Amino acid sequence: MFRTKRKEHHHIIQTLGQMQTDVKRYKAVQMLMDQIFKVLNSSRLALTSAGFVPSVSPFPTEETVRE
Repeated sequence: MFRTKRKEHHHIIQTLGQMQTDVKRYKAVQMLMDQIFKVLNSSRLALTSAGFVPSVSPFPTEETVRE
């Protein structure tokens, strides 16, 4: 899973580098940042609802919670 996600990230970075105008690049980066924050917030909610407390609890072993 990590390798697949890393390949996707690499492709996105290459695409951003090939964009000709700064306006297009800015809009693309803005969309990416919005998506990153959505994923981080939903992941945080999933971890806290599963009872995970950073530096106190062991990392969850359930596959659905870990993703």
